[in-house]
Amino acid sequence: MTSSSFVTSSELHARLTGCGEFALLDVRDTTDLVDEGALLLAIHVPLSELPRQAPLLVPRRGTPVAVLDRDGGALAERGRRILVRLGYGDVRVVQGGVRAWQAAGHATYASSYIFGLAFATFLERVRPTPHVNAPELDAWLKRADAPLVLDTRAPSEAAVRSLPGAVQATGADTVRLALAHVADPQRAIVVHCAGYTRSITAAQGLRDAGLPNPVHLLRDGTKAWQLAGLPFVQGGHEPLPAAHPRLPQADAQEAAAARALRARFGVEAVDTEALARLDAEAPQRSTFFLDIRSAEEAAIAPLAGFRSVPHEGIWPWTPRHVGVLRARIVLGDSAPGLRAASIAAWLRRQGWDEVFVHLRGPAPAASVRAAPAEAAYTPGTTVVVRNEDLRSDDVLADVSPSAQYARGHVPGARLVTQARLPELAAAFPGRRLVLTAPTQRQAEEAVLDFGATAGAPPLAVLAGGNAGWAAAGRLQERGTLGAFGPVRDAVAEKWDAPDWRERFLALMAWEHTLPQQIAADDTLPFRDFP
Repeated sequence: MTSSSFVTSSELHARLTGCGEFALLDVRDTTDLVDEGALLLAIHVPLSELPRQAPLLVPRRGTPVAVLDRDGGALAERGRRILVRLGYGDVRVVQGGVRAWQAAGHATYASSYIFGLAFATFLERVRPTPHVNAPELDAWLKRADAPLVLDTRAPSEAAVRSLPGAVQATGADTVRLALAHVADPQRAIVVHCAGYTRSITAAQGLRDAGLPNPVHLLRDGTKAWQLAGLPFVQGGHEPLPAAHPRLPQADAQEAAAARALRARFGVEAVDTEALARLDAEAPQRSTFFLDIRSAEEAAIAPLAGFRSVPHEGIWPWTPRHVGVLRARIVLGDSAPGLRAASIAAWLRRQGWDEVFVHLRGPAPAASVRAAPAEAAYTPGTTVVVRNEDLRSDDVLADVSPSAQYARGHVPGARLVTQARLPELAAAFPGRRLVLTAPTQRQAEEAVLDFGATAGAPPLAVLAGGNAGWAAAGRLQERGTLGAFGPVRDAVAEKWDAPDWRERFLALMAWEHTLPQQIAADDTLPFRDFP
């Protein structure tokens, strides 16, 4: 690479804290972020996901992009080549990677999801919410003045273990449903999640929306409940609307709260004409059109050209869907738009300056240009091997996500992340690697990437990929015993592991150090609003 292919740590710092659009993509495996440190404003896109996620996270190919790994070496260069192949014109490797950033005295975090944690930590510092611990809440629930407990986790989490008597109110629906269904303005509300990120966000959302009820947090969430030895219930719990009837004044309250939030946080509600202007400027100005309604709502009454990102997914995990700093964001919602207004308030607090809301009315919805699609792909001259043509000395490597691999994989296939294919090849010198993945195309993309590296062994792909194998009714294995080393694409909390108590206590202790870490991070974009 030439010097123009690099960006130094000082240049990176200037990009992150300066003006203009910029994307920083971290292509390491998930566990590497924990082990080696993650940057607050880096967008984590594992190498194998780059061809599919980059067009969604960085829709404008002219956006300046930097690629990050541990040391500015081969992995980042592989990511740079993929992005160039996808049509991005200004792509550079962070020279020296995370190590150089740390050596320059800049902050990193032992976390794979630091942005949401950092935002919640900042919010709690500037807008603190009263806390109750698990034993205090347990005792409170047995009194006549028992609070209403709102579980802001996903229903899938609640189905496994839930607090007795809690009701479901997830994502931005926490605000909307509380305004519409909580009748007694004096009754206390306790909000909880698994830890604190979602509960802090939701609790402040309730207060921002003008809910008169006293709002509290369960300190450290369901982890603290389990540590206290308190009982869970299984099977989930009722959603808030089923447990409490809708109030007659709900529509007016929701509309008033949405207007007040937009006014306070400087968020413009755009009509179809203004939406068309934003759409026309999108080729020169990165603009994310996100439909934050539920997937069911979006399917019944779509907003053409908007990408469906249900509110519980973007709150507060913005970098999972928006990869360009200082981009424009347009949130699509149904009238009166309280969910969109609530999320827009968070986005403004997170540092986004240009946030808009577009409400779908009864008339046919306006249309914007189609959401970014996958880039055109040319597989080249990849060798495709049928099952019956596999050789006895072939090494079958599966680059699927570990969760998919565990549900079913080709017998004998070794789970490995795309980033670690060089390590697998080194463990089996001179042998051909036959790659498989959820689809044959994804395996071909991995071959195209790894095959361009120096010293790559002979490579091929399994015909049809895992989907073809399963469609043919062939035998599958389950579990992750065939993994090449530890699972690298996920950090499991292991609620039922033998050492769960030590894991929880260590995680909570680390989280309690975050206020000091964040206070020293000069890339922090968050801000408060009066």
